[in-house]
Amino acid sequence: MERTVKWKAVGALALTIIFFSTFEVVSKEITYRIQPMQINYLRFLLGGLLLLPLALADQRKRAVRLDGGKLKSLAWLGFLNVTLCLSVFQISIKYIPASTAAVIFCTNPVFVHIFEAWRGHHRFSPFQILGLACALAGLFLVAFHEVTRGSGSWLGTGLAMFSALTYGLYIVQARQATQEVGSLTVNSISFILGALACIPLLLYFGIPLLTFDYQVWPWMAYMTIVLTSLAYFLFLYGLEHLPPGAGSLIFFVKPVLATALAAWLLHESISAPFMVGTLVIILGLWLYTRRPEVS
Repeated sequence: MERTVKWKAVGALALTIIFFSTFEVVSKEITYRIQPMQINYLRFLLGGLLLLPLALADQRKRAVRLDGGKLKSLAWLGFLNVTLCLSVFQISIKYIPASTAAVIFCTNPVFVHIFEAWRGHHRFSPFQILGLACALAGLFLVAFHEVTRGSGSWLGTGLAMFSALTYGLYIVQARQATQEVGSLTVNSISFILGALACIPLLLYFGIPLLTFDYQVWPWMAYMTIVLTSLAYFLFLYGLEHLPPGAGSLIFFVKPVLATALAAWLLHESISAPFMVGTLVIILGLWLYTRRPEVS
């Protein structure tokens, strides 16, 4: 029975990697037919609502009560993740290739550990410093090459880097809330509150809340049901039944798979310097996870 559960967890994580790797490709496909901020608002509002029954059941199981302080914390996490970080990331995909966006965003573990060190919760070993240096060097190689060859822009690259940085901050700050109320509750409630916080921005920029080219509904349904709700549920299931380091597979495999999908489906040109930079990033992340932390 335990062996069956383990293989189910491996399958769940494998599907998660595949689903997450399609995000930038799907976003690029529809980014000129629906406003990027509108995509983000709709997918997290509906995705959070789809996760809500599971979150409520998990709350009853944990006997968790959401008081004003917890709701305030979840509202901040929703703003940081949905309203700020992922809205900016969605906009960045409009200005740079999907493959570049995927590679840049997957460097967010670098910023997680930088923020942890800044807060005094983590000290780096020399080997970990080498891994982080590799990842950052690969990031700048990818970004600089894409901009100089004309397939990207400094605006899009900067927005993607900002998204990776703020997502790292979100992960650091979400850990305590996750321990208190559970991952399902944190994500469902913060998704909904973060999406609702997008409404004033949408209204300010004259972006309609529900009106868009309805021919993109199949893509929006895929992003909401599969990428936001199902993929996250599978990710949690995989992490629950596999060793802690298994989650890092997302950041090792996604850049390569997302790049391959962008080349295949969007016919993006993948240059040698881009591939070298991507491999340097993956090497840096791998080096970092191979050594125990210094506490």
